Amino acid sequence: MDSQNTYKIALPENARGRQIRAARTLLGWTKARAAQECRVGVNTIGRYEEGAGTLTARTVGDIVRTLEANGIIFVRADVGAGVMLKSTLDDE
Repeated sequence: MDSQNTYKIALPENARGRQIRAARTLLGWTKARAAQECRVGVNTIGRYEEGAGTLTARTVGDIVRTLEANGIIFVRADVGAGVMLKSTLDDE
Protein backbone atom coordinates (compact mmCIF):
# COMPACT_ATOMS: atom_id res chain seq x y z
CA MET A 1 0.00 0.00 0.00
CA ASP A 2 1.53 3.27 -1.13
CA SER A 3 0.20 6.35 0.62
CA GLN A 4 1.17 9.95 0.36
CA ASN A 5 1.32 12.05 3.48
CA THR A 6 0.83 15.76 3.57
CA TYR A 7 3.19 17.55 5.91
CA LYS A 8 2.57 21.04 7.22
CA ILE A 9 4.44 23.36 9.53
CA ALA A 10 2.93 22.98 13.00
CA LEU A 11 1.73 25.90 15.07
CA PRO A 12 4.25 26.69 17.84
CA GLU A 13 1.74 26.40 20.67
CA ASN A 14 0.81 22.87 19.55
CA ALA A 15 4.28 21.38 20.16
CA ARG A 16 4.35 18.50 22.62
CA GLY A 17 7.02 17.53 25.11
CA ARG A 18 8.30 14.64 23.01
CA GLN A 19 8.83 17.01 20.09
CA ILE A 20 10.75 19.43 22.31
CA ARG A 21 12.97 16.56 23.49
CA ALA A 22 13.50 15.37 19.91
CA ALA A 23 14.34 18.90 18.76
CA ARG A 24 16.79 19.35 21.63
CA THR A 25 18.42 16.02 20.78
CA LEU A 26 18.76 16.96 17.09
CA LEU A 27 20.57 20.13 18.14
CA GLY A 28 22.77 18.23 20.59
CA TRP A 29 21.58 20.41 23.47
CA THR A 30 21.39 19.32 27.08
CA LYS A 31 18.35 20.30 29.11
CA ALA A 32 20.48 22.99 30.74
CA ARG A 33 21.50 24.45 27.38
CA ALA A 34 17.91 24.37 26.11
CA ALA A 35 16.69 26.07 29.27
CA GLN A 36 19.34 28.77 28.93
CA GLU A 37 18.64 29.36 25.24
CA CYS A 38 14.85 29.36 25.78
CA ARG A 39 15.07 31.44 28.98
CA VAL A 40 13.14 28.98 31.11
CA GLY A 41 14.11 26.74 34.02
CA VAL A 42 15.78 23.37 33.54
CA ASN A 43 12.95 21.74 35.50
CA THR A 44 10.42 23.42 33.20
CA ILE A 45 12.02 21.82 30.15
CA GLY A 46 12.33 18.45 31.89
CA ARG A 47 8.78 18.30 33.20
CA TYR A 48 7.30 19.34 29.87
CA GLU A 49 9.37 16.81 27.93
CA GLU A 50 8.24 14.06 30.29
CA GLY A 51 4.61 15.08 30.04
CA ALA A 52 4.51 15.84 33.76
CA GLY A 53 3.81 19.54 33.45
CA THR A 54 1.80 21.99 31.46
CA LEU A 55 2.99 25.31 30.11
CA THR A 56 1.15 28.32 28.82
CA ALA A 57 0.75 28.53 25.05
CA ARG A 58 3.02 31.57 25.16
CA THR A 59 5.84 29.70 26.91
CA VAL A 60 5.58 26.74 24.53
CA GLY A 61 5.56 29.17 21.61
CA ASP A 62 8.67 30.92 22.94
CA ILE A 63 10.49 27.58 23.30
CA VAL A 64 9.46 26.48 19.80
CA ARG A 65 10.50 29.77 18.22
CA THR A 66 13.93 29.52 19.90
CA LEU A 67 14.38 25.98 18.58
CA GLU A 68 13.20 27.06 15.12
CA ALA A 69 15.70 29.93 15.14
CA ASN A 70 18.37 27.27 15.60
CA GLY A 71 17.31 25.13 12.64
CA ILE A 72 14.41 22.99 13.88
CA ILE A 73 11.20 22.59 11.89
CA PHE A 74 8.08 21.37 13.70
CA VAL A 75 5.77 19.47 11.38
CA ARG A 76 2.42 17.77 11.52
CA ALA A 77 0.94 15.23 9.15
CA ASP A 78 -2.12 13.06 8.88
CA VAL A 79 -0.07 10.28 10.48
CA GLY A 80 1.31 12.28 13.42
CA ALA A 81 3.74 15.03 14.33
CA GLY A 82 7.49 15.39 14.51
CA VAL A 83 10.54 17.56 14.08
CA MET A 84 13.21 17.95 11.44
CA LEU A 85 16.56 19.69 11.32
CA LYS A 86 17.06 22.07 8.42
CA SER A 87 19.88 20.98 6.17
CA THR A 88 22.71 23.28 5.25
CA LEU A 89 24.95 23.25 2.22
CA ASP A 90 27.54 21.52 4.43
CA ASP A 91 25.13 18.59 4.97
CA GLU A 92 24.91 17.77 1.27
